[in-house]
Amino acid sequence: MNDLTYLIMQTSQGNPGAVSFCVEARNDLGHDGIIAISKANLYGITGDKLYMLWNDCLQRNTPATCKVLLEWSPYRILEKINYENGYGIPITEHELFPKLFTRRQDYSVFKDEVMDHELHL
Repeated sequence: MNDLTYLIMQTSQGNPGAVSFCVEARNDLGHDGIIAISKANLYGITGDKLYMLWNDCLQRNTPATCKVLLEWSPYRILEKINYENGYGIPITEHELFPKLFTRRQDYSVFKDEVMDHELHL
C-alpha cells in the first residue's frame, strides 16, 4: 500500500462518500487535492464529517471543497458541519469568494454615487 492510498483510507474512515471525494480531489486537482485531503485529516474532518462538507455544504463541488479545506480554519469549517442534526449547513458563494462580492458591492455604491453626481450637474 502506498502513502496516498493509506492517506485516503485514513481520511475517509471507510465512508464511501468520503472515499469518492478523496479520489475526485486527487484525480481532478492533483497536488492541491492531496494537500486538501491531508488538511482534512489533520483537522479531524474525516469520514462522515468530510462527506457532509463535500455533499451537504458544497453540493459535491470538489474544487470548492478543496478551497475551503485549504483556506478556512478548522473551526470555521466545523461550524458548517452540524453534526448533531446529521447534515451540513450550505456554504454560499459569498462565503467562498468574499473579495469578489465585496468588489461588486463597492463598485455598485461607487456607480450610484457617480450617477447621483451626474444627475445634479
